Amino acid sequence: DDASDKPEIAPRRFVVVDGRYQCAARDCKSTKLYQHPGELRKHQKNHTRPEKCGVCGVGRAEKKDVYRHMWRAHLLEAIEQNIPQVSTKCHFPGCTHKGRRDNVTRHLKTVHAPGREKN
Repeated sequence: DDASDKPEIAPRRFVVVDGRYQCAARDCKSTKLYQHPGELRKHQKNHTRPEKCGVCGVGRAEKKDVYRHMWRAHLLEAIEQNIPQVSTKCHFPGCTHKGRRDNVTRHLKTVHAPGREKN
């Protein structure tokens, strides 16, 4: 890893606005304010992408993102290495839908909402 490959983050890495934290990375376009420093640190991993794919070296913010990448880009290696599948199942009775947690939540609200049950 060459240091020049990483995005430059300001020395302080954040600014405080009304008691909340905002990312100060030079390449950050987000204006979101975070209540807690840990939330900001999690956001900032999107800039540094510290988790790397063992096959191709692509960087991701979190290990779960590398796992998802492995299942999409390196299926045989993911199977051979017993990489866990990061997915959630819909808990609606009889439904077999599964996917990322945020997508399953949206699925529940749109497909299984009262008056819209499609099973």
